[in-house]
Amino acid sequence: MKRIIIGALAVIMMLAMVGCGGEEKESLTVATFKDITAESGYHMNLEMTAEGQAMTMDMQVKGDQLYVDGKLSGETVLMIKNAEGFYVLMPSLKQGIKVTLDAKMEKDLEGIKEVTDMGVQAKDAEYTEGEMDIDGTTYQYEEFKDDDKNVAKFCYKDGKLAYLISTADGVETKIKINSLDNKVDEALFKVPTDYTITEGTL
Repeated sequence: MKRIIIGALAVIMMLAMVGCGGEEKESLTVATFKDITAESGYHMNLEMTAEGQAMTMDMQVKGDQLYVDGKLSGETVLMIKNAEGFYVLMPSLKQGIKVTLDAKMEKDLEGIKEVTDMGVQAKDAEYTEGEMDIDGTTYQYEEFKDDDKNVAKFCYKDGKLAYLISTADGVETKIKINSLDNKVDEALFKVPTDYTITEGTL
C-alpha cells in the first residue's frame, strides 16, 4: 500500500508540471490555483484507483513538508515528511518507519511541491476547452499538454474543480477532487509522540 500511495503522489506531480506556451484569457485552472502558493502551501482531498484498488488521500503540503492520510482496502497509512526525515506510520499499530528514500521516491516527493506553481504555469499555458461526460454528469474541461505529449484535463462543474484526468504513456488516471484549498495545519507535519519508530526502507 505504501508504494501505491507514493505512485499516486507521482501522478499528482505529473499533473502539476504539464503545459507551456501563451494564453491571455484567465482560465478556470488559473482561478482555481491562484491562491495556492509556495508560501501558503495546499490541502487536497482526493479519490482515485491505483493498481485496481480504490483509495482516498488527504494531503497537506507546505515547503518541504508533507502530510498524507491514505486509506486503501480499509487500512490507513500516514506519511509525514519534515526536516527530520520521511516517515510511514501505521495508526492501527502505533508504529512507524523512518524511511531511507531512493532517488525515484525523492524525485516524486520533491515534485509534489510543483502544485503550488500551478496557477503561474496555467497562466502562461496554452490549453483547449471542451465538455465530457463522467459517470453520467457533464463537465467542462481545460486540457493541457507538455512537450512529451502527456495530457492533463482539469474538469469543472459550476466553476469548481471536480476531476483531474491524466494520460501518460497511453495510461489514463482519473482523480476525483473532493476539496482543494490553502488551509494547511502545520501541526500535522510533526510525528506523534506515541508511535514507536524504527528505521528502514519501503
